[in-house]
Amino acid sequence: MKINRYLVLLISFVCLLANAKTSEQKSKEAVLKQYFDSCYQANICNGSFLIYENDGVTFSASYGINGDATKSRLSQQHQFDIGSIAKQFTAVTVLHLRDKK
Repeated sequence: MKINRYLVLLISFVCLLANAKTSEQKSKEAVLKQYFDSCYQANICNGSFLIYENDGVTFSASYGINGDATKSRLSQQHQFDIGSIAKQFTAVTVLHLRDKK
């Protein structure tokens, strides 16, 4: 079942990229919003996303519901518990930012 979700995600991303190349009038933000909207509707992604590019935020959005008892919608102010897998990404990001200075 997980493989099917990832296959759908991969196919939708490839289709989105193909569409983005042929339609230059769409901004990157609109293309990314369409992509994450379709992923959320397919129950593939849930969380907060931020894409930072060229010294500025290209895209920022939150999708899904909070995992606690309130079941409220996620917002960009929501604080997530960091699990073991996130530590690797945080470390690489911190080192990358350090090297940029």
